[in-house]
Amino acid sequence: GLVLQVINKIDDTYQATASSTFADTSLSQAITPSATSSKILIIVEQKVVKASGNTGVKLNLMRDTTELEQFQTIGGETETSTRNDFGTSAFFYLDSPSSTSAVTYKTQIANYVNSTGAARTNNSGSDKSSMVLMEISA
Repeated sequence: GLVLQVINKIDDTYQATASSTFADTSLSQAITPSATSSKILIIVEQKVVKASGNTGVKLNLMRDTTELEQFQTIGGETETSTRNDFGTSAFFYLDSPSSTSAVTYKTQIANYVNSTGAARTNNSGSDKSSMVLMEISA
């Protein structure tokens, strides 16, 4: 297929959670497919840190309110309370939204162990996470 459109989103918003329940990050981008047969290639680079506590980072990819894939299940876990700036979690996903209405892709973050340490995204002033959306014709 041909690439019909490309949208890039860069986000540097710091977010942290101690909860094991997924919460939306600010890495979110809408795209309007030109045909119901189009596929959307989603490329995510999420900067994450496991901060203290014997825990890890969980990341989810969503289309609107539909979970597409949990792409990080226990990132940065060290079996100790040591902070782990493990850097980037990257993920590729090919979606078939079957729509010509705007769809929004976003990531969600959660702490692996509830109320133990924290999961953080864009932890330092220079951290930037990104998402590329590519519409590909059938």
